[in-house]
Amino acid sequence: MRTDFLTYPPIRSSDLIDSDLSGRVSSARLNNLKTTNNELWMAIYMPLLPLVACMSTTTQTATIVCQRIQHQFRVISANKLAENNGICLNMGLSVVRMLAPQTNIIYRNLEAEQLMMQKFATLATSWSPTVVIQHNQVLLLEIGSTLRLHQGLSALIKLVYKLLPSKQLNCCIAVTSTPASAVLCARSGYDICVTDHTRLISQIGGIAVRNMNLSKQQHTLLAQLGIEQLSDLLRLPRDGLARRMGLEFLKDLDKLIGKRSDPQPIYKASLFFKMKSEFEDPIFQIEQLLPEMRYLLLQLEQYLQKSCSAIHGLEWRLSHEKLSCTRVPVRLNQLQQRTVLLISFSQLAIESSFPTGGVTQLTLNAHPLSLSQPRNMSLLESEEVYGSDQLLNSLYSRLGHRAVSGIRCQPDHKPENAWANCQLNTTVRSAPAASSDRPLWLYKSPKLLATKNGRPFFYGSLELTRHERIATNWWQEKSIQRDYYQARSNRGIIWIFRELKTKKWYIHGIF
Repeated sequence: MRTDFLTYPPIRSSDLIDSDLSGRVSSARLNNLKTTNNELWMAIYMPLLPLVACMSTTTQTATIVCQRIQHQFRVISANKLAENNGICLNMGLSVVRMLAPQTNIIYRNLEAEQLMMQKFATLATSWSPTVVIQHNQVLLLEIGSTLRLHQGLSALIKLVYKLLPSKQLNCCIAVTSTPASAVLCARSGYDICVTDHTRLISQIGGIAVRNMNLSKQQHTLLAQLGIEQLSDLLRLPRDGLARRMGLEFLKDLDKLIGKRSDPQPIYKASLFFKMKSEFEDPIFQIEQLLPEMRYLLLQLEQYLQKSCSAIHGLEWRLSHEKLSCTRVPVRLNQLQQRTVLLISFSQLAIESSFPTGGVTQLTLNAHPLSLSQPRNMSLLESEEVYGSDQLLNSLYSRLGHRAVSGIRCQPDHKPENAWANCQLNTTVRSAPAASSDRPLWLYKSPKLLATKNGRPFFYGSLELTRHERIATNWWQEKSIQRDYYQARSNRGIIWIFRELKTKKWYIHGIF
C-alpha cells in the first residue's frame, strides 16, 4: 500500500451548487457559463478547520473548539451534533457547560491549523499557480487562466470537492471575478458562481453587511444608518462614506467590486517530497525492495518535472518490526532530475545498511531545489546515466560522501600549498596549464635526502637537469628560497630542491 504526504479520506462528490434567486447556479449549468473577465477567483471557506485540525479521527459526540477572546473563552467552531444541542458560534464557554454539559471541549491549536492550511495550499498548486491563504480558514485561487486545463469550471469544482475533505470541513466555495468578493461570499455561506463581471454587483448585493470585516464602530454606524445589505451600502454617496467610514473603507469597497486592483500575497510551497510503501510481511532481501524503489523514484521524477526542480540527494528510510528506522542517504555529484536511473546507486547504499530484522515500510524523502533554467526534455528516451558522473555517484554510494573529494588550486608559490582538497563540482580557480617541469605527485611535506660529498643521494647517485628557483614569502619570518631540479635516479625521475639557507637537499615529488 502506497501513501504520500497529501492523502486525505475519500469524499463523495455530490451536487455542488444549487440554484436560487441569490445568484446560485446548478452544476449542470456551469458548463454553459463563459467568463467575460480575464480574472476569475475561487474562495474555499472551511469553517470546521479548527475542529478538524485538532482531531485526528472523526467523533460521534458533540465537540466544539474554543479560543480566548477578550478575557473569555468563546466558541469558534462546532460540529453538527453541538449545533443540534443549541450551541452556536461566539457563545461563551460557561453557557456551553450549562446548556450541554457532555460537550467535548477542545482549545484552539493555531499551529496545527497553519500546517493543515499549508498542506491544502500545496495541493491547490496543482489546480492553479496563484494560491493565497487568507484568515487561516480561506483558500483563494485564481482559476481564470486554468479553466481550459481542467476542462471547464464544473470539472474543476468537482475536483476540489473530491480531493479536499469537504464534508469534514463543511466547505463553502464561491467563484467571482474579484478576490475580495469571492472571500466575502464564501465566508457568508454563499455557494455562488458569478463568471460575468458586469453581473457581480447585482449578484452579491444581497449579502448582509454584518458579514463584512469591519470594526465595531463601523458596524454600529451602518446599523444606525439602516444599512443592512451590500446593495444599500453601494448606493450611498462616496464622499459621505469617506468622511464617516474613512478612506481605507472606500478602497476596500472598490476592491470588492473591482474598481481598484487587489494584489494578493501568493503562497509559495516549500519543495518537499515524501512517499512511502507499506508491506504486509517483512522483507528480508533487497531484491524484493527493488520494484517499490523504482516506483517511488518514478514518482519523484514526475514531481521534479512538474515543479521544475532537481535534487542533490535523497534519503531512504527503512522501518523495522521493532518500530525503529534506518536512514540511508544517497548523495549525488550534481543536481539531477532523472531519478529513475538512481536505482543502482540506491541499491549500493542500502546493501551495506539493510536491517537484519526485515523491512515493513519503505519511505523516500527528498528536498528539491528550484531550477532557474529548467532543462529541456529529450524527445527520444535515453538510457545514458549521466556520463562521467556515474563513477562519482557510485563512489559516493559505496564509500560515503566524505571519502570522495576533488583538488583545487590555491594562489601560493610554495608547491606544497598550491593545491587543496575540495568538494567536487565546486567553482574554483582555473587550474594552471600542465607543465612537464613539475610533477603531479607531490609529498605532503618535503623529505630530507642523504648526501655524499655534498651531492644528493637517492638509491644511488643522481643526474641533475632543469634548474628552477622559487623565492617567496620574503615578507614573512619563514621565507622560502629553493633551487629545484629534475633528477634521474635508479627509481625514475624525481623532483628535488636545495634549501639555499641551510644547503640541505630534499625530495618533493615524483614524475
